[in-house]
Amino acid sequence: MKRASFIGLISSLGALLGSGCGSEPPVTPVDDSLFVDRPSVPLTATAAGYAWDPEAFFLSVSACNAAFGGACPIPPLLGDGVPLFAMASVQDASVLVMDPLDPEPKHFAQPTGPNGLWRIEGLPSRDEVPFFIANAGGGVLPTLPPEATLGLPPVAAATYLPTATLRPFFTGGSYFCPVGESIHTGNTGVLEAVAKYRSSRGKNTNVVDFINPARFDAVTVFWLYAPAPLPTLLLPANNTTVQSAVGEKYHIAWAAPGTRGTTQSSRGFYVDDKVTSSSIGVTVVVLEAGTITDPTAPVEYLPVDTVTDAAQGRPFQFMPLPFPAIPGMISATSLQLFSGAPPPDPEDVPNTPIPPFLCLF
Repeated sequence: MKRASFIGLISSLGALLGSGCGSEPPVTPVDDSLFVDRPSVPLTATAAGYAWDPEAFFLSVSACNAAFGGACPIPPLLGDGVPLFAMASVQDASVLVMDPLDPEPKHFAQPTGPNGLWRIEGLPSRDEVPFFIANAGGGVLPTLPPEATLGLPPVAAATYLPTATLRPFFTGGSYFCPVGESIHTGNTGVLEAVAKYRSSRGKNTNVVDFINPARFDAVTVFWLYAPAPLPTLLLPANNTTVQSAVGEKYHIAWAAPGTRGTTQSSRGFYVDDKVTSSSIGVTVVVLEAGTITDPTAPVEYLPVDTVTDAAQGRPFQFMPLPFPAIPGMISATSLQLFSGAPPPDPEDVPNTPIPPFLCLF
């Protein structure tokens, strides 16, 4: 506390309030010993959020549309009490916080119950460098009664790989992310499709190889969604892709399991090599070992909409994404694109607050 300024302010207010009276009130001397400097205690923040499987969410939405003639009565919303979200929540998963300033992740939590919620206390509160939410793999989808899912079939189980969610998580006072997502990526969906496709092209690959630093510098799964009134309303941004100066790019499509040949995954995903974008808004970028020469330099990605339709506000837009290459883990991100120009980058425009799309409310 600035003691002199505080005392001066109080004295000025007293003089102003007393100026309308016939006589000035007596002035009581202020005892400076009553004011002490606040001890310098590091500020901390609490992170909380949910663990979820985007593939399971996609499959549940698809099953609901099929069951109701293409018009699922449940909105594709991430929210408490929404059956589609409950079916994609991952329980009993080890969530952790990655600190770019500390290579050892020390902050863990254990989501419990079918909602997959997690909570981590004691994070340093700061504005300059964000954290990233990740998980150590493991966890399972919940077993829900039919009345909780409108009778929709459960999603096939998967074994989850360690995954870092590439959405900056800020803890500082100027902008705080109240909710964080921990994306879980399994071995029977998108990654299985990419591994099978690569193997069919002479690059023998198993899903587990993707987390082997000797084989890959980074494997990033992009889930792109169309603009919506709420950031938790997820509508796949069809016919989108991701540009990257390095790596191999795979556009993902989906069909009923067993209908797209031997390179289709158990959950129905497959690599569509006859198109230049993804029909479901899912693109995977693979960086083989040796691609990254400077581990401290981020890789820049750019989500791109290939559709031009003014009535729909397309092409959708997004800004470049400088993401770190994280060997030994899968990287994943879910992004809701913009209709029109995205907000300015805080680094380009002084005094611009951190854009709210970086946090998921």
